[in-house]
Amino acid sequence: MKKNEVNKKVLLELLFIILSIIFVVPILFHGYIFGDDIQFHFDRIYEISQNIKHFNLFPQFYSYSFGKIGYLLNSFYPWMTLLPFSILLNIIPNPLVAFCFGVAFYIFIGLNLTYLVFKKVPITKRQAFFTALIYMFSGYLSVNLYRRFALGEFLGMIFLPLAFYGLYAILFGNEKDWPYLAWGMSLIILSHLLTAYILSIVFCIILLFTFYQLDNKKEKIIEIGKSILLCIASTLIFIIPFLVQELGQKFLQPDPYQLQSGANDLFNSIVISLSNTPGLNDMQHIQCGVVVIGTLIVGVFFWKYFNKLERVSYVSAIFIYVCCNCAGLWQALNNTPLTLIQFPNRLLSLVTLFSSIVGGKILFIIFKKFNGKFKKLLPILGIIIVVAPWIDQVNKQLDFEKVAAAGHQMLTYQNDKFTDYGGYHFENYTPADAMQSLSFATCHQVEVDGNVIQLSQNEVISKPNCLEFKVTAKKDNLVKLPVLYYLNLHGYQGNKKLNLMKSSDGLVSVKAKMSDKPIFIEYIPSFIECLGIIISISTWLISMMVWIRNKKIKESEKNGKAKE
Repeated sequence: MKKNEVNKKVLLELLFIILSIIFVVPILFHGYIFGDDIQFHFDRIYEISQNIKHFNLFPQFYSYSFGKIGYLLNSFYPWMTLLPFSILLNIIPNPLVAFCFGVAFYIFIGLNLTYLVFKKVPITKRQAFFTALIYMFSGYLSVNLYRRFALGEFLGMIFLPLAFYGLYAILFGNEKDWPYLAWGMSLIILSHLLTAYILSIVFCIILLFTFYQLDNKKEKIIEIGKSILLCIASTLIFIIPFLVQELGQKFLQPDPYQLQSGANDLFNSIVISLSNTPGLNDMQHIQCGVVVIGTLIVGVFFWKYFNKLERVSYVSAIFIYVCCNCAGLWQALNNTPLTLIQFPNRLLSLVTLFSSIVGGKILFIIFKKFNGKFKKLLPILGIIIVVAPWIDQVNKQLDFEKVAAAGHQMLTYQNDKFTDYGGYHFENYTPADAMQSLSFATCHQVEVDGNVIQLSQNEVISKPNCLEFKVTAKKDNLVKLPVLYYLNLHGYQGNKKLNLMKSSDGLVSVKAKMSDKPIFIEYIPSFIECLGIIISISTWLISMMVWIRNKKIKESEKNGKAKE
């Protein structure tokens, strides 16, 4: 590789680092961040960090947070992409600063991934840069973090371009890049299931409309099949525990909503986005932002300059945006499998991605006319055009929220975890049989042969994937504990294993084998779950090593041809 190319790559990475820092500056400046799901997600980070501190790298059973009731959240909600946040929380003592470092890390990853895949489409490096910039500093990505604190969806969006490029590569001429589809979908599954669900539906629609006109159909089916197998193998670490619990007992649908309740009025949606001001109700604050909406409006004037990909992206973005804001359409789709997505505005992630492709081309066309000394300043000018409205938007959101919703819990420079049970959404992943027992569990009451005993905080001790209860019980007493019953839970007293049972109200019951000895309830992965962990980790390691090896071979061949 030439020295000039190395210098350009170093400068690009430095620029991406600066942009990643800029993304979190508003949080650090205001000294707080909050949102609808801040308690839910930050205490997930806290729980994982405590397990890491005690050298447990497979946390499932929540014993340090979420009320210490053994909530098996990580078997239902992907947690692997939270590891960087949790590791940083153990390294950096201040919770807000640690969180900001985690966000900056993922913005840096997102900028690199988006730039990499769009450079492969192929488009020019400058256009790929503008596309990555618009996508990562889009209004909807920021709303997911700054207003909703929908951390899973935020992380899912980081890997969205990777999955889309993988499908594009298979369908339109670069089949060797089929692993990108598997890696992208795997990382999305390990971040946010609903994003993966939406993407799977969209990919099926794309295949339905494009497959008949493709060449080499058999080869493309094989590549898609390989991607699916690699994706499954990569995500077994989550999929197997999820299926074990879901198939083991009944759970209710998480947060069911009427779809039309999440649809905005189209005109108001456009006006609010262009004004760059958060709306007054829960739906109006979920917008694409001025840059994305501006791209959709002015894109028609650049239509003749667009290639086929950009035209399809432009039309798709407008179509999906209109659909997102059509309440009648979503009302008709109630009681269908689409109700699982909960809110139609989740599709704004697709609008954002498609608009970023178009916006990158528009900026490239505009700046193409500049020559001479100004040409080197164009990336800086592009950054100002995209980032300035974004800074205005997030600052308004933070200031607006401080005044209008001061009742929301905040992550500040001081607090490290939350305690209000209302933000934990226990109803989502609590077994149906135990729904009526949540108050008993969260109050840490124990029932010994029918007698209710109130435990103090010191009598409920947290351990990795385990809770210790200092219960005054005699031998052969039937003890009902404040722990939700899930599969793969085990009870111990001293060195004796207890017969763990499910009580009639969905909690854990055991029969004491010793008098006045603590009772331990521990989650132990089954053999099939351990096998899934081994397969997933091995798959990631092997696939990454093969990719690095192939990349080195390709670069070696390229350098050899250059010398000739």
